[in-house]
Amino acid sequence: MAYPWGPWPSWSEMIHTLGTLGVLFKAEEIKISNRTIKAQYFEHKMDGRVIRCEVSFADENERLTPNMIRYVCNRLEINPRLFGLQLG
Repeated sequence: MAYPWGPWPSWSEMIHTLGTLGVLFKAEEIKISNRTIKAQYFEHKMDGRVIRCEVSFADENERLTPNMIRYVCNRLEINPRLFGLQLG
């Protein structure tokens, strides 16, 4: 059953759905002052621009909240209706 009547998407489901639109999910390790930091972000190429949205999660099965879905969609300039959210 589709949300909002069913469960909200997990990170892995969001990565998959955004991937169908050409949005890439990237995870990198960056070394800063002998410390390794994990960077996770979505990258959306649109109209000759590259839009990034930084995220952080440890469990890809974690369910997202509507606020997190809105945040990611707004940053990537994607309509949140794709995930069952209707802003009105």
